[in-house]
Amino acid sequence: MALISRFVLPTAVGYFLLAASFHVARDIFTKDYDADLDHHMYFGQRLLFGELIWTREIYDKFPIIQYLFAIPAYFGSVRVWFGMSAVMLIASAAAVYVAAPTLIPVTQVSATPRKTRIYSLLCAAFYAYLSTTTPPSLAHINSFTTSCLVLSLCAAVLSHHASARVSKTRRFALHVSSATFASCAMAIRPFLGAPLVLLVTWLEVRRALCEGEGL
Repeated sequence: MALISRFVLPTAVGYFLLAASFHVARDIFTKDYDADLDHHMYFGQRLLFGELIWTREIYDKFPIIQYLFAIPAYFGSVRVWFGMSAVMLIASAAAVYVAAPTLIPVTQVSATPRKTRIYSLLCAAFYAYLSTTTPPSLAHINSFTTSCLVLSLCAAVLSHHASARVSKTRRFALHVSSATFASCAMAIRPFLGAPLVLLVTWLEVRRALCEGEGL
């Protein structure tokens, strides 16, 4: 275990982060991307001219897509969307790093602060790796949606596992953040509503079981 903790896990973290960085750079600086983005960019551009969806043209998305794509449309480059997706990916990976210790029972295996950090880093790095290596990566709206989903779940996890010492203001902020990101995720991809409800229900059940066992 000492060999794994000292060498294998840091190597895996480095590999995942390096691979994720490579794929992010590839998406931002190459010309290949999903053709649907041109469609979203068009409606974002129409919004800049004061034309809302469903008034003159049919658009099979909720208004949030038009609002989001008004930003890259303003700058005239779809690469701005890739940058927005990359920022959201970094934010969600950081949220995974913060929330991971509350879900991984490393305290039961003689955890040290270093071991807790390395396990959290491994979770965050592996999440970033999967998000960037699974097609179409940043070249679609799915990456941005996934980041919103993960941010929502991490905020919910931190809120559910907040100790009594945490102020009510901070808990309320976590609740609001979780609800806001969940709303964004479902507005972009409505089918995420069911898994979000199931995962939040699981958090409630998990907390109740832990409290019942005195953990």
